[in-house]
Amino acid sequence: MHEELLRRVEKLAGEERFSPSFLDGILELLLEIRSRPSLSSDPEIASVLRWMEELSFRLKDSDRGCSSGFLREEWRRMRTYEFRRLKEGLSVLEKRLRERQDPPLE
Repeated sequence: MHEELLRRVEKLAGEERFSPSFLDGILELLLEIRSRPSLSSDPEIASVLRWMEELSFRLKDSDRGCSSGFLREEWRRMRTYEFRRLKEGLSVLEKRLRERQDPPLE
C-alpha cells in the first residue's frame, strides 16, 4: 500500500549531500504523507513529520540571505547538521512504513 512512498523515502535517504532537489523531495514527501490520514494519524509518524517540516522550512528560509563569507560558512555548517537530522527522520519514516506494511504476527 505504501510501496511508492517507501521507495521515495529510500531514495532520499540515499542522498549523499544536501541539494535544493533533496529539500524539494523532502517537502513533497512530507506533503504526500500529510495527505494520507492513515499515515498522518500515526503518532510516531506525526511527530517525525512535525520536526522534519520545521527543519525543512528553516533550511529553505535560511537559504535566502547568506551574502557575507562568515554567514555563508555558518549556514553551510547549519545546513550539514540539519541535513543529517533530516536523514535521521527519513530513517524513522522508513522503519515505520515498513512496520505498517508487514502483516501482524499471529
